[in-house]
Amino acid sequence: MDMAMSYKPVMLLAVLDHVNANGRAKLADVVRAFRKFYEKREQAGLVVEQLKATMARVGELDDAEVRRTMLANAFEKFERREYLKYDRDLAYVRFGPALWRQFKGEDLDRLRSVCRQSITEYYERIGKS
Repeated sequence: MDMAMSYKPVMLLAVLDHVNANGRAKLADVVRAFRKFYEKREQAGLVVEQLKATMARVGELDDAEVRRTMLANAFEKFERREYLKYDRDLAYVRFGPALWRQFKGEDLDRLRSVCRQSITEYYERIGKS
């Protein structure tokens, strides 16, 4: 995963944690989980994000700013490749139907594992900077 910030794997984990059997997740739930990840890091005294990154100031952001940051900086990359879609009228995000049909339970578990590993490697890398 090419990462200038931690947003992509954090967002993808949030989607996976809230996705239903049809491959859809409520955007509000995903945004809440995305925010919570950074708040937990801040509360634990860990590096939240690179200083120039919007989410480094998670405590100062309202939900609309967190949603905009997530959609513009992480979600957009997946949407461009048609892996994820944003149903604006229904306030849901979803996996592309063709992709979702191909997933099996173990694929989702593997994807979660890849995201967690990417997050770990990211924070190790920026901790050395």
